[in-house]
Amino acid sequence: MPDPTTDPNPASLSGRRPRRALWLGGGLLALAALLYLVVPPLARQQAETILSEKLGREVRVERVLINPFRLTAEVGGFSVKEADGSADALAFETLRVNLELESLVRGGVVLHELALIGPRLRVAVDEQGGHNWADVLERLAALGGEDKGDAGPTLFSVGNIRIAGGLLTVHDKARGLTHELSEIGLGVPFLSNLPVRVDVFVQPSLSAKLNGDPLLLSARTKPFADSHETIVDVVLQQFDLAPWLAYLPAEVGVRLPSALLTTNVEISFRQPAGAAPELALRGPLKLEQVVLQDRDGAPLAKVAEAELEFADVQPLIGRWQFTRLRLAQPEVDVIRRADGSLNLAALMPPAHGATTRGAAAVPAEGGGQPAPAAASPAPAVDFLLALARVRDGVIRFEDQGVGGPFRMRIEAINLDMRDLASSGDLPAELRLDYRTDAGEQFVHEDRLRLQPFEFAGQTRFDALQLARYAPYLAAALPGGELRAGTLSGAANYRVVLGEDGQPKVDLSLGTLALREFAFALKGAKEPAVRVPELDLSEAVLDLEGRRLRLGALDVKGAAVAAVRLRNGDLDLVRALSGPAPEPRAAAGRRKQPQPPPQPDWVVELDKLALKAASLRLEDRSVGRPVLTTIDDIDFELEGFSSAKGNTSQFKLDSRLNKRGRVAVSGPLSLTPLKAELRLDLRSVDLMPLQPYVLEQTKIAISRGNLTTQGRLNLQTGRRGQLLASFRGDLGVANFASVDRLNATDFVRWRTLRVGGIDARLARISHR
Repeated sequence: MPDPTTDPNPASLSGRRPRRALWLGGGLLALAALLYLVVPPLARQQAETILSEKLGREVRVERVLINPFRLTAEVGGFSVKEADGSADALAFETLRVNLELESLVRGGVVLHELALIGPRLRVAVDEQGGHNWADVLERLAALGGEDKGDAGPTLFSVGNIRIAGGLLTVHDKARGLTHELSEIGLGVPFLSNLPVRVDVFVQPSLSAKLNGDPLLLSARTKPFADSHETIVDVVLQQFDLAPWLAYLPAEVGVRLPSALLTTNVEISFRQPAGAAPELALRGPLKLEQVVLQDRDGAPLAKVAEAELEFADVQPLIGRWQFTRLRLAQPEVDVIRRADGSLNLAALMPPAHGATTRGAAAVPAEGGGQPAPAAASPAPAVDFLLALARVRDGVIRFEDQGVGGPFRMRIEAINLDMRDLASSGDLPAELRLDYRTDAGEQFVHEDRLRLQPFEFAGQTRFDALQLARYAPYLAAALPGGELRAGTLSGAANYRVVLGEDGQPKVDLSLGTLALREFAFALKGAKEPAVRVPELDLSEAVLDLEGRRLRLGALDVKGAAVAAVRLRNGDLDLVRALSGPAPEPRAAAGRRKQPQPPPQPDWVVELDKLALKAASLRLEDRSVGRPVLTTIDDIDFELEGFSSAKGNTSQFKLDSRLNKRGRVAVSGPLSLTPLKAELRLDLRSVDLMPLQPYVLEQTKIAISRGNLTTQGRLNLQTGRRGQLLASFRGDLGVANFASVDRLNATDFVRWRTLRVGGIDARLARISHR
């Protein structure tokens, strides 16, 4: 009989293998059943208990599902209540994860899928600035303070990250606003810090609606690479900015009823190891339907459409390069108040040290001012604006600081500018044109260079209505007013900065045309000065040299009517200067240092031509008013200058009191006075001299006229006295006079002529 220990039965061995397989399969089935049926309820219960304890809130989990065959787990119906248990503060419908077996090989968590469906988060901000999650954050902060040792970072790799149907609600009781970020959808194809995946770019996207406005973000990032390279594409479509003005860090003095933002901007960030961070913006940004108001709802500005395209903007290194700036139909309301302030001051940022929203100024230790941080040198600005364009702009201006008040509307504003840069040899070219509600038109053609600064160009203006600007001349014309006149012309200007930083200004006029000018005394029916036509060909103003040079000045048909008052003043002069100021008492006043004397201004005039002018002068300073009229005035002046020693040539021809003729010509020097004049007076009526004669004698001139031809020389003596000499002929015709005391003829003759006169007058006082 054989030994069973040394001769096993093959049949018995073959029967044991199926039993082992059955035991293994049964164990796996039991484990699966345990994971599928037993673990989920326990996990749900433990999750509720642990999370409720950690968060200090009621936490509910409706279901937990585990599929051990697919290595998936799912949590559904999750919610975290408010502190008072009244509503859900955080909830989601489903959280699903799919684990990969590769986790065992990689030594980290590898998820094939992470999906969050229907997440909902509620944030409530109270009037003091606190929020409903403050207690939870305090508990988490306390848990985070526990010492976790020197454990290294957890390795992970997560793919197919999805969030769908998300909702974030913010109730801001402090500002009375509610914001809702709905339809949140987030997609991240891959995110990893495993070494094999570190150089793989992730392309996440975010879509949502913020208060009903669509929001789309997409990005490419290497969050765990050394460069931290991230590129974010911000795509907004008519995003409403109006509700967000309340969240600026400082109080502002404006309201924003409307502003829609559309963007397609790429924001990139890099920080290479050992190098400065890099932040760059590229792409277009557009604002539509922008409306700005002051705190009372009065209009400040409005823009139908504004577009700015970033070419290469890197704020950290001072690079500001833009492709274009475009404004369509901008409107600005400018009001100068009676106190001199502007309504647009509300647009200025708060003054330094102003209290921000919800924060108070914190004094430095010891009650002093905070010590300023050491400022690092700012990088040099690299600025470029390739194209700027403004179309159909409007400016409404109101000045309440003058009588009226003064109102003006500037419309049809169009601006084109190219290649404005902080460096380069070629200046930017500008063209600006606009018109006013009075039909005035302006055109500017300029050149602008930023470094070194230079602004030069020409402006042409047409039909400028002088009368409407009379309120601004009221101080200069206290007794008169502008009633009519149009001004047209062209002006050239140039402003540069010197090495000392002081501006140097050059101004000149190419042409100037004045038409139908009228100036009147206040209360008068008729104008005192009329100028139907005035033309100036050229004018150059040198502020540094204190010199004004005028080219050819032609005046036609000018008429002046003046009255000499009883005190000897001319009414026109009084209208320009006003009453004499009262002398101030000098007692008790410290003498102020006087500035160094400045050289006198020099005025030069190449040629003056006065045609068909007239002058009407009424003298009321004598007992019987005298009226003198000078008509048909033709006056020419060449080479005039107020500089010392200059000699000019002039010629005058006119009609005096209807019948007389007066002609004077010759060289003339004002400083010092010197003139060699040729006189030709014919039939000059002596009757207007009657009141002046009666003041000295009791003789009345009843008729007579004066005729003379000769030369009159005038000059200033060494002591400042006036020296005069006359050589020529003198004749008085048809002269008659009466002795007023005896009522009889005094002297009369038909013709009196004296020839070869040589008379010299010395030491004539000319105070």
